[in-house]
Amino acid sequence: SDKYQTQAAGSGNPDPTTYATGNDPSLTPFIHGLVGYWPLNEGSGTTAYDKSGWGNEGTLYNTTSTYQLPQWVSGGVGGGYALLFSQVGSGANKVVIGAVKGISTNQYPVTFMAWEKNTTSYTNPMVSLSGNSSFEINRGGQLWLHECSAPGDTGMTVNSGININNGGWHFVAISVAEPGSSCSITGAVDGSTSVVSCTGGLPWSYGNANIAFDDCDGTYNGSTTLNDIFVYDKALTPAQIQAIYNAEKAQ
Repeated sequence: SDKYQTQAAGSGNPDPTTYATGNDPSLTPFIHGLVGYWPLNEGSGTTAYDKSGWGNEGTLYNTTSTYQLPQWVSGGVGGGYALLFSQVGSGANKVVIGAVKGISTNQYPVTFMAWEKNTTSYTNPMVSLSGNSSFEINRGGQLWLHECSAPGDTGMTVNSGININNGGWHFVAISVAEPGSSCSITGAVDGSTSVVSCTGGLPWSYGNANIAFDDCDGTYNGSTTLNDIFVYDKALTPAQIQAIYNAEKAQ
């Protein structure tokens, strides 16, 4: 229930919407719809591990050997490492996840969450699912859901009033509540939520996933640092999003 979301988010379980007790809370995956959780805090190597329990590991990738891989940097959320993505000339980098286990084709509903730090006015994708949906920050520094299967290659903005491209860490989330001909999207920046209506539905067809890359139009990041990316196969409530933000910022 919403009443106990704060306790759940702080219990140490990989799924912050689930309350867990015991000496190893990581033993309780596959609950409440968490299908991907990439902390991006490994600090070295070329693997981004999925802590959801589904095994959706990602591989650090660059478009050509001329350009560097995503870079592990210190100063992530909670004081650990984070992953820096940058576009250098015509080259770019991303994390390739591949087919996501635990989420089905035409999956409804869905929630994306991440910690993001950005200093550029580029469109900055955080995580995309196949060639149809991408969770992004637009050039104006606002949350953006890019739905390229919708009529006119639709981008739906959730205006938070906060310019996310200001160089600080921000907790961002988009939760799509309903499928079909109409739906609603809850966006959150640093725990503050706003809701917009979708038009035309969201005809998603999930497949391969990437971090810091928009499959819709082949867009890479300008320059952004990412931590703690979550994907759920359900719509989290504003109370759940707020509780997760409160627990994460307290780290």
